Amino acid sequence: MSRMTSLADLAEPRPERDGFLDPYPSRTFAQELVVLPMDDLLGVAHGAPASRVDHALAARDRTLEDLAALISPAAGERLEELAVASRALTLARFGRTMHLYAPVYLSNECLTTCTYCGFARNLPVERKTLREEESVDEARHLVEQGYRSLLLLTGEHERN
Repeated sequence: MSRMTSLADLAEPRPERDGFLDPYPSRTFAQELVVLPMDDLLGVAHGAPASRVDHALAARDRTLEDLAALISPAAGERLEELAVASRALTLARFGRTMHLYAPVYLSNECLTTCTYCGFARNLPVERKTLREEESVDEARHLVEQGYRSLLLLTGEHERN
């Protein structure tokens, strides 16, 4: 397996179809991600006025620009409204269901000292970062066990 060195590498077509059922998606999330207008979205997220937040909260079908407005500083003053809108959307999309996921721990190397976390740097634990092949093997094993949703977890480390 070749090593990916940049986000653009993720958008390259891959011969394997691991994890996808027929009909295969025409584009992957990685392919969509590399073409997003990130600078424009960040501009909205950093500078959306309250009126833009109003528009995003009222929208029936929200856009990426709406999402950017909803994470702006102006939206931070309206957390209760955001929570109500989020709950309504969650119920509309998923109903009253629970979904299970399996965690894949990619690395426990961490520089923070969070008191609730088993990755905290002051804990006397062996540190390990999985190689790409090991990460894929872990994910494949979990898929073979029937899991369809995986949560990727790492510590916070500037190098790893």
